[in-house]
Amino acid sequence: MRRQKKIAAIAALVLLLVSVGSSALVLGQPTIENRSTRIVQIAEDASETVGNLILRIEGNETIKTKIAEAELTEEFDNNVSLYYQGVSKYDEADALLGDGDYEGAISNATEALSIFREVYRSINRILIDSDVILRPLVSAEELQEAIERSQERVDELKTLISTEAPIYSKLTEAEELLTEAKNVFLPDNVDDAKTNLREANVLISEVCNYLKEVAQELNP
Repeated sequence: MRRQKKIAAIAALVLLLVSVGSSALVLGQPTIENRSTRIVQIAEDASETVGNLILRIEGNETIKTKIAEAELTEEFDNNVSLYYQGVSKYDEADALLGDGDYEGAISNATEALSIFREVYRSINRILIDSDVILRPLVSAEELQEAIERSQERVDELKTLISTEAPIYSKLTEAEELLTEAKNVFLPDNVDDAKTNLREANVLISEVCNYLKEVAQELNP
């Protein structure tokens, strides 16, 4: 059974890793605009794939317990933080693409893809080592638990940041996204709820990175 899970994880990872190369074959010799557009799209797809995997794990207490029993919770959390750094790179790539900076878009999208690959590989290894098998789909209940966990993070961060700090607005925006996901989209509209949760978690990650930078400045 463990060998089957490893094979399944490796197969999924291979699909993610070869996506850039296979698309290049389909496009032939694309212009830099077409190539950058395609790479940014691939980064977006990879972001969604890895993001959905994270949401499923965070919304399932049984899986989180198994990860904890394997003493891999900290490693999982570190991968989640790294994932949102990748999302920030994708967002930057998408913005540069809209501004016509195709080289910049390719650079950032490629960096985002590298991060997503690393996170995807690491999380699948964590699942294998924790003896976890995922079901195919994300349920509304799992999503609800993930939203509540993100709301707890927002509440914790609010106690650490002054309401007058400019960064505080990111927490307010994240909370609005979570509230909409929980009270408007769920349980019927899972896709939009996932989008809101993912956007909220990006904002939360930015606030966490801000606090980390402040801490490093105070204590080199």
